[in-house]
Amino acid sequence: WDVLVDQVETGAKVAIIGGGAVGVETALFLAEKGTLSAEAVKFLLVNKAETPEALYEMATKGSKKVVLVEMLNKVGKDIGKSTRWGMMQELSRAGIKSVTEHTVTEITPTGLTMEKDGEVVKIEADTIVIAAGSASVNTLESVLKEMQVPCLVVGDAKQVALAFDAIHQGYAAGNSI
Repeated sequence: WDVLVDQVETGAKVAIIGGGAVGVETALFLAEKGTLSAEAVKFLLVNKAETPEALYEMATKGSKKVVLVEMLNKVGKDIGKSTRWGMMQELSRAGIKSVTEHTVTEITPTGLTMEKDGEVVKIEADTIVIAAGSASVNTLESVLKEMQVPCLVVGDAKQVALAFDAIHQGYAAGNSI
């Protein structure tokens, strides 16, 4: 989560371990770094400073090389079908490489080592992001109960799930008050 809220700096070559929803979102977030803004694209296009093809590349390919590593056979398995389709298009457009069915065996100062069917593969990276799942955190409920303040626990505080589930639970909790 630290990467998604810009709390940490990442290098030019980033490997993300975990190709679920959070890993895909993180890859897209990082790939956006260094792309041209819509305003800059318009300025350069109107003034014919670059070809439309070059502007497309500058608007879609950022300054970071991002690789997404997933041990399952498919990236984004926990993302809804229509949302996943759009995100896969974005991964491709941004030039993000996805590696599936590989298990990371080692993280080194220069990258990571992974394995598939006994074959060892190394990926160079100056930053490794771990997006391999979440844990439920619920420290507030016990404090509130101790103070005898009624509360309803929803979303990831209750159980790690999809954003859709958390929104639904929050809506239902709000309606029950």
